[in-house]
Amino acid sequence: MPLHSGHRFLIEQALEQLDELVLVLCSAKTDPMAGLLRTIWLRELYPKLQIVHIKDKNTFAYEFTEMHEYWAKTIHKHLKKEVHFLFSSEKYGYELARWLGMEHIPIDVKRKYFPFTTAELRHFPLRHWEFIPDNIKPFFTKKVVIYGPESVGKTTMAKWLAEKFDTLWCPEYSRSYLEIRNQRDDRIGTNIICEYEDLEPIAIGQISEEEELLTEANKVLFCDTDLLTTSVYAHHYFQKCPKWIQDEAHSRTYHLYLLLHPDVEWVSDPLRDQPENRWELFEKFRDALQQDERYFVEIKGDYTERLEFAYEIVKDFLEQF
Repeated sequence: MPLHSGHRFLIEQALEQLDELVLVLCSAKTDPMAGLLRTIWLRELYPKLQIVHIKDKNTFAYEFTEMHEYWAKTIHKHLKKEVHFLFSSEKYGYELARWLGMEHIPIDVKRKYFPFTTAELRHFPLRHWEFIPDNIKPFFTKKVVIYGPESVGKTTMAKWLAEKFDTLWCPEYSRSYLEIRNQRDDRIGTNIICEYEDLEPIAIGQISEEEELLTEANKVLFCDTDLLTTSVYAHHYFQKCPKWIQDEAHSRTYHLYLLLHPDVEWVSDPLRDQPENRWELFEKFRDALQQDERYFVEIKGDYTERLEFAYEIVKDFLEQF
């Protein structure tokens, strides 16, 4: 796991040589990727393929003799038809095929065409990006949130970093939403920027935009905001936040936060109203990251300094993968 170009090569080689192919997918609760998710990925790529998903608690290592006998019995129990050949790209395929009473058809066992192991790809997905199918790339895409109070250069940084890393950035949905919402008759001529009732459509729109862009991003997606930001502002302005937004804010995965200090000049904007409270808000933003145990780096200095520093931080971070 996960499915990669080597697996696809194996499957497609088998499809070319057989009248009928059954793919056996085995999973355990301890796997780093759920078996159901892996099954979904396979069905997206091969909608007509027969897939047998075996859920098992077995923890034997493949080099143990007992492993082959155990899995031969397990596979036979789940197969509903007679099978004559075992296609695999693993050395253990020979012994497993013997226990299954099948002929082993080895495909690229020596990794001539795909010179890496699945474990290497799993631990270093960005280094093997071209071998990951497009429908699986979002699972491995790193998400970096540009984070902090208003008027600290978040949007500028998100755009700039996206260009530098040849990828996409996710805008702040609340801005486009409120620009339209505040033109309605009930708000024209008022000082209302955002009301409590706006929070849920803003959160839904933010999630939707992020999930859509995640399918097209190149290794990393830069987010101009996230639901943790929505939660911080909700408690600041309204002293409460819808529970589902808070739950989403805590459960959604982001890999790096760049926390921007409000040490640059405040720029007026129709959707900004906190020129005097940016440091107070900054502390709330930092507290939220610490309470949620998020990985973050603080960014300060003038615009040029912070952009250059952010670039180096992200570059070093991505090189780990």
